[in-house]
Amino acid sequence: MTKKQTAAESGENTLQKNKHKAPKRVHSNFSGYVYNTFILTIIATSVVFGLKRRNYVDCEKANNYVRASSYTVGSLIQFQDNTSGAKNWEWDFGDGSPTINRAQALHKFEKAGQYTVTLTINGNCISEHFLNITGDGPPIDSTYMPVFDLPKSVQIGQSVKFKDKTTHARSWQWRFGDGSEINATVREPSHVYTSPGIKTVSLMVNHDPNYITTKKIVVIPKKEIRKKMEVPIKLKPVDHYLTVTHRGPMDEIRDEIPLAPPREEPEGPKLAPAITDEEFEQMLFQIANRRKTKEDLFDQLCGNFDIPVVKNDKELITFSELCKDIKGRKIKINALNIHRNDLRCITGVTIFYRKKLF
Repeated sequence: MTKKQTAAESGENTLQKNKHKAPKRVHSNFSGYVYNTFILTIIATSVVFGLKRRNYVDCEKANNYVRASSYTVGSLIQFQDNTSGAKNWEWDFGDGSPTINRAQALHKFEKAGQYTVTLTINGNCISEHFLNITGDGPPIDSTYMPVFDLPKSVQIGQSVKFKDKTTHARSWQWRFGDGSEINATVREPSHVYTSPGIKTVSLMVNHDPNYITTKKIVVIPKKEIRKKMEVPIKLKPVDHYLTVTHRGPMDEIRDEIPLAPPREEPEGPKLAPAITDEEFEQMLFQIANRRKTKEDLFDQLCGNFDIPVVKNDKELITFSELCKDIKGRKIKINALNIHRNDLRCITGVTIFYRKKLF
C-alpha cells in the first residue's frame, strides 16, 4: 500500500467520523428571566391601560353646576356633578377648607373675595368655577320679609282668606298649621279648618328660608261645649248658696281671642330655636322610632321641610324624603353635618347613615 492510499484512507475515516459528530448548540442571551419580565411588563401595561380606560371621562362632556340663592358670606351654596361615568370626585373650594369627595357638596364661604372652585373627576378631568363672594353675611332685606293679614279667629268650616302684602314677593309657600305640607302657592289663598285649636300659619316667599313669617290663628268649634258644675257652699245657717262655675275646655282657646285687635308692630327677622348637632341627631333617631315627626323640627327648619340633604354621598334629597326613608327603621348614623344661616335656620344637612336589618 502506497503512502497516497494510506493518506486517502485516513482522510475517508476522518470524514466518516466528522459525519457522525452532533452539531454544536448555539447559546442565546435571551434567557428565561428576560422572557418572564417581558411578559409581566405587557400584562402590567394592559392592566394600567384598562384602569385608565375605565376611569376615563371626556372633559368636554363634564356636567356640573353651582347653585345658590345668593353668593354672599355665610350663604349655603350647592355644588353638583352629573358627569356620565364619574366615580371619584374631589371638590376644592379654594378657601383652605378640607376637600369633599362626593358628587354633591354644600359649602359656605366665611370671607368675601374671589374663589376658584376646582372639581377633579376620576383623577383626570378638571372643571373650574369662579365665584365672587360678597358682603358680610346673607343680606336680610326687610322689604322682602313676608307681611300678610289674617283674622285672629275663625270657626270650623268657615272659609278664611289670607292676603300677602310683601313688596317684592314673586312666589309663595303657605302652610296653614294643620299639616306639614305646603297648602298653597298663590298670593291670596283661602282655607277651611276642620279641627279646633291654635294654628300656626307660616309664609315663605321667593323660595328663600331667610324670609319666612309666622302668625297664630284660633279655630273655634261651631258649638262650644261647656261643662258647668254648681256646688252649694253654706255660708250661714240660712239658705244662702254660692254658685261656682268651673272653666270648660274651650276657655283656654277663648282666652287667646283678643277683645280688641292689637296694634300691629313691624316684624323683624326672628331667630330660630338653637339646636346642636347632637340634639338634631337624637331627633332623627326619635323620628326613626316614630316617637317624633318632622313637624317637631318645624321651628328649627323655619318651616321649610324641603331643605337639601346629601345622603351617603350618593343622593340629593329633601328633609321630608329623609324622614320618610328612616321612619320605622333602625338606623346607624356615621356622620352628620348641619348648615345654618344667620337666623339659625337649618338650611342643609349632610348625613352618612345605614339602615339595620334587625
